[in-house]
Amino acid sequence: MRNPALPVLAAFAALSIAALQAQAPADADLVRRAHGIHDRVIALDTHNDIEPENFTPQKNYTQRLDTQVNLPKMVEGGLDASFFIVYVGQPNPKQAPDSLTPAGYDRAYKEAIKKFDAIHRLTEQREDRSQLLALVIAGYLAVWLGFGIAAHAGDWLVHELVERSSWLEARAWLIGAATLMIAGAFQFSRLKYRCLEKCRAPLTFVTEYWRGRHEQRNAFLLGMHHGVFCVGCCWALMLLMFGVGVGNAAWMLGLGAVMAAEKNLSWGRKLSAPLGVALLGLGGLLLITNL
Repeated sequence: MRNPALPVLAAFAALSIAALQAQAPADADLVRRAHGIHDRVIALDTHNDIEPENFTPQKNYTQRLDTQVNLPKMVEGGLDASFFIVYVGQPNPKQAPDSLTPAGYDRAYKEAIKKFDAIHRLTEQREDRSQLLALVIAGYLAVWLGFGIAAHAGDWLVHELVERSSWLEARAWLIGAATLMIAGAFQFSRLKYRCLEKCRAPLTFVTEYWRGRHEQRNAFLLGMHHGVFCVGCCWALMLLMFGVGVGNAAWMLGLGAVMAAEKNLSWGRKLSAPLGVALLGLGGLLLITNL
């Protein structure tokens, strides 16, 4: 006797296969989108306890150990960075009665330093460390080189305009006044402060923009990113250096010192507004005295 449930089961199986076939492209698209998000963000392990025994030349995190985190697993899983935790647990007072004495504190301190030294050894022994550092510097210098070429091209263009315009040649002071006022106004812009904050905090910049995959390319791009922000906060003062500082060592040294102080000193950010006022005042004075 024919089982009446067979047609129903066959239909259910056919519908299930069709549903799975329809779901496959959706799953593939979902995986593609997930990979896209993962490539744009930093995957970070914020707590990774360590043992110094895993940081020796013979056994370390460059190898695929049984530890939860090591470099081969980070590469495979797309983990960009991990915080190695220097943790020294307090022993049981019954087992170590002197744990809360100076002798116990000294043992804990030595254990912590042992873990710090282990982490430093791992980073300092990376074979391509010098190469990656060179690529970061090359990317940074490439941006400044591009800015220098553009600035020289602009300077040449301005000189060409002055030579071809008798009106502008008779009022060449306008170029200096405009440069001073543009540089002064830029000191108060949001773009100036945004770029300055990025340029003043290189460690924060690295944690924000570094991607652990494709190290060589990312090292070069990291340098370029940092260069873009540094150019972004200094381009107006650099143009001012071109406009009034060329041939004047005092102007060039003064502007260079101001830019260095803005980016490197703890109080450097406070220079931006007073410098902007001074530049606007000089530009206005140059206009008034020549009109």
